[in-house]
Amino acid sequence: MDTSPYVAWALTAFPYPEGWTYPDPRRSPAGVVQAAANLARAYDHHRRGAETDQIPFWLGVGLNGLATELVQQGKSKEAVLAFQVAYQVLIGDPDAGAPPQHVDKAAYFSRRNLQSLGASTTTSLPEPVDAPILDLTDILGEGEAAQSAPTEHEPGAGRGGETPRQYGSDQDPVTAQDLIKRLAGGWAPGRVPIDEASEALLTYFSGVSGQLGAFERDLRREYRADVEAVAALFPEGMPLERQDLESLAQRMRRFAFDGKTLEERGERRVRWLVSATTNYRVWKMPGGIPTNGPQVLIDLMGYIGAILSSEKRYQDSARDLLLDCTEAQVCIAHSLPAVVLGRFPYLRGWLLASVGTYLMLSGPNPSRPQDSYYDERVYSEQATHRGLHRAQREQWPEILLRQWRDGESLKGACFALASVSGWDALRAQWLVDRIFEASADDRRELDKNFWRQAVDELMSAAGKVRVATNPWSHEEAGLSRGSVITSDDAGRLRIPSPVLQAAVAQGLSPGDVITVHGNLFKGRRMPTYLLTNRYGPLSLLKVDYRDKVVREVGNFKRYAKRLHQSNRPSECASHAMEMYLGENGDPLRAIETAYAFEEGEKPLTLSSWIQQAEADDATTVVDRLLLNTMRPWLAHVRRDRVDLRSEYPVFRPTPTSDKQFPDSWAAVELSRITDDRVLSELGARLGIDEQAVGQWAEKAPGLLDAIAHTGDDVEWVNPLWFAAELAEVGSGTLTSVIDSFQVGLRDFDTLLALSHGDLHFDNVLCTSGGHLPKTVLIDFESAHHGHVCKDLARLEASVLCQVFTWDEEAATRIANRIADGCFRPEAGLLLPLDDVDSLTRAERVALTVTGRIREIADGCGQGHWPIRKEEYQLALAGALIPMARYTTMSVPQRWFAITLSTILTSALQHQWKAAEAEGMDS
Repeated sequence: MDTSPYVAWALTAFPYPEGWTYPDPRRSPAGVVQAAANLARAYDHHRRGAETDQIPFWLGVGLNGLATELVQQGKSKEAVLAFQVAYQVLIGDPDAGAPPQHVDKAAYFSRRNLQSLGASTTTSLPEPVDAPILDLTDILGEGEAAQSAPTEHEPGAGRGGETPRQYGSDQDPVTAQDLIKRLAGGWAPGRVPIDEASEALLTYFSGVSGQLGAFERDLRREYRADVEAVAALFPEGMPLERQDLESLAQRMRRFAFDGKTLEERGERRVRWLVSATTNYRVWKMPGGIPTNGPQVLIDLMGYIGAILSSEKRYQDSARDLLLDCTEAQVCIAHSLPAVVLGRFPYLRGWLLASVGTYLMLSGPNPSRPQDSYYDERVYSEQATHRGLHRAQREQWPEILLRQWRDGESLKGACFALASVSGWDALRAQWLVDRIFEASADDRRELDKNFWRQAVDELMSAAGKVRVATNPWSHEEAGLSRGSVITSDDAGRLRIPSPVLQAAVAQGLSPGDVITVHGNLFKGRRMPTYLLTNRYGPLSLLKVDYRDKVVREVGNFKRYAKRLHQSNRPSECASHAMEMYLGENGDPLRAIETAYAFEEGEKPLTLSSWIQQAEADDATTVVDRLLLNTMRPWLAHVRRDRVDLRSEYPVFRPTPTSDKQFPDSWAAVELSRITDDRVLSELGARLGIDEQAVGQWAEKAPGLLDAIAHTGDDVEWVNPLWFAAELAEVGSGTLTSVIDSFQVGLRDFDTLLALSHGDLHFDNVLCTSGGHLPKTVLIDFESAHHGHVCKDLARLEASVLCQVFTWDEEAATRIANRIADGCFRPEAGLLLPLDDVDSLTRAERVALTVTGRIREIADGCGQGHWPIRKEEYQLALAGALIPMARYTTMSVPQRWFAITLSTILTSALQHQWKAAEAEGMDS
């Protein structure tokens, strides 16, 4: 193409004398000097008439680089002209075919920057400027002077007529430390300890990054480490004179802009932090510059941007940090004066790149950091490029929001925008404006108004929700995750009150106002609340993982509605809006269940009621629960042959899709129990490799007495080892038992019925019913067709280990009775209940309820297919073993579950070996 008109325009705007030797761009420092060298090279080849097709490329990238410098100087108008000429010369002749990839990439850079500046591309050459915009001689001279590093300079006019200090060395600085050492040689005497400035900046940074505390999380730890690196650069302290501080801040900021490559990104964080610390000192020092505040905010945005553009943006382990950084970035950008944000368009680029990261990781269908680079939602076909083109990160917000305008994605997108804005309505509206203000799409005004309205509707609805108590809030937990749901080490969800308000708001009726109460259910792992309106209690709301919520709603329609309507909630519905767990992006939803109590009734679970009940009353209520409330389920049993191990996750060899907890199996369950956190809470080391009962037995209440009570002919085994061997994830010791035809575990002839799957006493509500309460079932997430003993054994495990806490003597008496039932063949399935009058009230309640549950289990048998003792014992062991890790239970309760599971698994092994021996003899 004929480049003459473009060269003529560029020579007027960016002059370079004819005859001067241009420097080699490859040896020029990165940034503005290299851009000037590229442009000078294009001039030289054009003047000499050199036949090279690279002239348009050098001309275009040179203009791109100088335009970028102009943007940083606040000369947006001049930058637009340079970008427009660069774009024209780079796209070339459309009839000549697609340009090479490197040329097309440079043209795209021009077009993207024009969009960010609110300008468009053009096909006509701008009018020549009246005066040079930048002189290449000055730029290249400075670059050459920096390389030659003179030790003395001619005096020149400085600030206030003073002669500015000049600094030099034998080579360009590579690190912040190099630059500081060079500058320190010219500083006036006197130093200020850097710790003082660092702590002051820390306080300011924390305050300006949002009232919901984004800075108080992972970002603070990252910042603290960088502060230590900055302090090491000033062993004698920071300069005392304002002039030295200003020079340091200016040079360090330019140095931070030059850090482009991946290797420099860790260094670039330090550069930005030095600049921020220095500018803060200039702002706040006696005689400082009162208007320097925005400079500090710009440096902090640069610091956050350096983290977000580092290799961490593709590390799944850094997801929390990336979200924290974006929340802080939005707060800081919103704090900047509008004129500053408008004057330096690169600030908007930083902001939108941050928000793009946030929406990708925390919006609808979130991506993991390591997958975000290849997420197909930010790829598109480009006319000037062969194949797919990946959009720049600052374009992601607009691109993603255009894809999330409908259905459930709309609610999730609004939730993400509200979260990244710190649940501040004005900031959220401001952010939407920033996303669409420089869009090149003709629909930008429509899109902006659409999202402003959608976010406003969400936040207005959330404003009609009042949180009375929230035991799962971060504030009460001593944590600070104001915009993100997280979980603690025990897996207990933490949900901030603003997020809770948005979750509840999805179910609001027009004109309704809701109050949220959480203290009634504060012992639960999943956040559960009572919702009330002006007329009183309305419903129960729970926040749980999306798959569980979807499963619970489906099971309610499929199974729960078979129960009589007085024995279950009338309705169960999932909210459409998805939220995401902060650590890994797992999707969460709220599920709302109709209130089951009558007006004036005190909400009560069967667990709370039975703690105060007498044995006969407790037995009667449990009898009604199983034979009346659950009759529609238990009355429809069917015979089948199943792998009995697969009915219970802790014994399950592989995941099973149509059973309770379909993703859980033995390897997963056992790893949870043997997690270091769990073992630390228990205060003992339990593993799956140890077969015999170890020293941990001393901590298990009643176990040693039960062992002595039973006799010497029993081999006592570790229940975790037993579970691993039974599920074939251990050493293979029990392979013969698993394969045995006499035991028949793989092909067990039994009865199946509709099972609740998680039938403990907290999942049964007590409502009014005269002298004795009526029972109402809730929480149907685990409902399925399962082993007929499953619910009965789970209920027994609950009354023995969850409802009460036993002292050593009580635990011994109960453990001995359970052991007698296991090892006395004549007892069969039933529990010996002689001499119960000598027990305490709580012991009588637990044992008589247990006895009645086993009678009902025995009665479920059918003629030739009775319920066998070993299948009930396996069901009970399957319910007890996982209790060792339940954080909703006290440590003594968890240890008693280990006691009982040790008795049961030892009895099972004893019985199975006896059965094997009989089979061999026969």
